[in-house]
Amino acid sequence: MKNIFLMFVVTFAFAGYAFGECNQADKKALEAFDHAWSVAGDNGDRAALTNILADDFTGLPAMINKTQSIDGTMRAFERNKANPQNKDQVSSDLFMISCTPATATITHRNVVTTKNGTGGKKETFYSRSVHFLEKRGGKWQAVSSANHSLDDYGVLMYMEHDWSNAYHTKGRDEKGQPFDRRIRYTDTYIKRDGHWQAWASQGTLIP
Repeated sequence: MKNIFLMFVVTFAFAGYAFGECNQADKKALEAFDHAWSVAGDNGDRAALTNILADDFTGLPAMINKTQSIDGTMRAFERNKANPQNKDQVSSDLFMISCTPATATITHRNVVTTKNGTGGKKETFYSRSVHFLEKRGGKWQAVSSANHSLDDYGVLMYMEHDWSNAYHTKGRDEKGQPFDRRIRYTDTYIKRDGHWQAWASQGTLIP
């Protein structure tokens, strides 16, 4: 029993060490991989997409394979090419990345703005993507991916994350003294054309 427990501790410690190998440079490289994936789709680059997706790739929740995923991306590219004025504008941000030397998970928010929203108006939607990667033959490949729309709670959670980052400041004052200030905010939002906007905010310095 002691041997089993020791083996468990060693295995757990090794796993922690492996996860600890994911440094900022690794995360930047994985974020660049994600952006390259998006660019390949926007440009209709089938060859690049073929290299990015693993042969056993699965797209969730529809359980589509590599060929189906690439074909779907190419159809979207052809539609946008034929009608560029109605192409959706898509941006990704708020990346959360974890990795080991052989595996990685990338999560990020997507902001989609369409010119053809409700009533023909410009409208904004939000979604979250989760990608699972493995390093094979010395290069990263996507083995699975999921995308789902965010409800209003999810959208506001991300917006509060933005505000939290904006209102934690460190530096030195006019006398050269260091300071580290945090401000607690109570925020009120309104939704306009599908896009959440801050309407009012009240801040209190946290002692």
